[in-house]
Amino acid sequence: MTEFLELLRTELVEWYTEFVRLLPRLAFAILFFIGAYLFADLVRRLLRKRLDRRSEDNILSAFLARVAKGIVLLMAVGLVLKILGLGGLANGMLAGAGIGAFIVGFAFKDIGENFLAGILLAFKRPFKPGDIVEMDGFKGKVEGIALRTTHMRTSDGRDVYIPNSTVVKNTVINFTEDGFLRHALHVRVEDHGDMDKASALMLAAANGNPGVLHEPWAPVVGVGEVGPDTVELVLTYWVNVFDLDHPETRIRYEVTRDALRDLRQSGFHAPATTVQMREPLNE
Repeated sequence: MTEFLELLRTELVEWYTEFVRLLPRLAFAILFFIGAYLFADLVRRLLRKRLDRRSEDNILSAFLARVAKGIVLLMAVGLVLKILGLGGLANGMLAGAGIGAFIVGFAFKDIGENFLAGILLAFKRPFKPGDIVEMDGFKGKVEGIALRTTHMRTSDGRDVYIPNSTVVKNTVINFTEDGFLRHALHVRVEDHGDMDKASALMLAAANGNPGVLHEPWAPVVGVGEVGPDTVELVLTYWVNVFDLDHPETRIRYEVTRDALRDLRQSGFHAPATTVQMREPLNE
């Protein structure tokens, strides 16, 4: 027992002596890493600002800025290990990176797949924040794109996070890639009524709204389904979803309100109960 205690005391003394010897290096390594982390964050912020000034693609600039920060931190970790006299450990970590990457990639296949898909979407994607899209059975406005998920907000206020791998693999419908969105108002009128007058009233409701576009597509009225006693008139018009002064939901409400009001005042009674609003199309 005495020999064991003596051996333990000797080991503790050696460990303490070694710790005291390495203490200046350890303190310097900690300070160095703190400084490197602050420097990496500064690089990220400066690069982000510079890229944001040169490009409107905030997602790509944010991704490149984070990559730059990661590279700086990775270099800092290698230098810290060398400062501590663990350069061999750093080389061993690099040598084992391939095997480690394989094991981690296999264990976290879905996470890695979404991460790679996020990188692809950062450089080339079919939408940008603010676009109205439909994907994976959901339709809404894109709020943001991270490295693993795409954040979408539906019209009823739900926040949907779709894995990036799903976005990359499946069809994406973008209703507002160029900013133009088409609305259609379907109204049934009696076939013995004055169709020309009804069409003129519907066109006037669209042309009188300041948010409705006239270039490159002017509002038009066409004929839809023809029934035994009614005819479906279809008013189509285009709006610019990027026009913040005239929100497209308000435009749709105002055009519908004005068209139905004018039709009723002119003696068209059927529209009071046979109005149809259909999904906007982007052609």
